[in-house]
Amino acid sequence: MVINHASLPPVSSSTSLKQSPTSVPVTLYFVNANNLLIPVTHSSSYGGLTTSVQALLAGPNSQETEAGTTSAIPAGTKLLSIGFQGTVIELDFSSSLASVSGKEQVLAFAQIVATTTVSPGVTAAQIAIKGQTVNAPLPDGTLAEGPVNKASYSALIAPSAETGSRVTK
Repeated sequence: MVINHASLPPVSSSTSLKQSPTSVPVTLYFVNANNLLIPVTHSSSYGGLTTSVQALLAGPNSQETEAGTTSAIPAGTKLLSIGFQGTVIELDFSSSLASVSGKEQVLAFAQIVATTTVSPGVTAAQIAIKGQTVNAPLPDGTLAEGPVNKASYSALIAPSAETGSRVTK
């Protein structure tokens, strides 16, 4: 199943502690000052993977930015479509995603994979750019041939501040 999301309005997100009855928490992964991924919970009027990805593409809010949180995903990157092959989410992005390289590219892909595979029933992600499937860059400098999961980027996930273990949300 593939859903084209090019015509959807952008999703705004907020970290307000007060949530309306229709507000749904979404977990996004952004980059901290140590170039490690950290989970951040935003609230949104709508749930689901499309909402999560659009909120991720919108980047950290002003409070998060002031705290040193960033995104390696280039500004202007758009979600073109989202689909599934069993438990693998297939994401197609605009060419802006291809404008980063090196460590930034690895972090950008890690953000997308960690954010989408935190959802129940999603075990891995396959990323495409303008309809062309790409091999995901991994932290060790290799390229993955096929879908990748959050464990593929475990070296880039910050230890949890509370337990000293890896974040498992």
